[in-house]
Amino acid sequence: MAFHFSLESLLRYRRSLEHKCELKLHRAAAEVSRIQRELENVNLAEGAMRHSEDASLRLGVRASELQWNGLQRSAFRSRSLWLEKKLQESELIRSACFQDLLCAKQQYEIVEKLRQQRWGIYRMEDERRAQRQLDDLFLSRGFWLTHSSARNP
Repeated sequence: MAFHFSLESLLRYRRSLEHKCELKLHRAAAEVSRIQRELENVNLAEGAMRHSEDASLRLGVRASELQWNGLQRSAFRSRSLWLEKKLQESELIRSACFQDLLCAKQQYEIVEKLRQQRWGIYRMEDERRAQRQLDDLFLSRGFWLTHSSARNP
C-alpha cells in the first residue's frame, strides 16, 4: 500500500501561497530599488545643476537664466520630495509583503511537518506489517517442517 497524505492538496495550496508571496516581495523590493535609483538620479542632477549655477554666477549670468535655474531647482525638490514619499510607501509595502511571506512559510511548514509525521507513522506501520508477514512465514514454515518430519520418521 503506497503512502497517501490526505492533506496533499492543502500542502500544494500552502506552497503556492508561499510562492505568490515570494513573487510579491520580489516585485516590492524591485520597486523600492527603482525608486531609490530614481531619487539618486534626481539628487545627482540637482547637485550638478547647482555646481553649474555656481560656476555661472562667478562668470556672470543673466536674470532669466537665474530664474530658469530657480524653477529647475524647485522642480527637482518637488520630484525629490514626491520620490521620498513614494519610497516610504514602497518600503511599507515591502515590509508587509515580507511579513506575509513569513506567515505563508510558517503555515506551509506546519502542514509539511504534519505530512512528515504521518510519513513516519506510515513507515513504522509498513515495517511492522512486513515484519508480521516474515514472522507468519517463519512460523508457518516451522509448522510445516515439524509436521512433515513427524510423518516421515
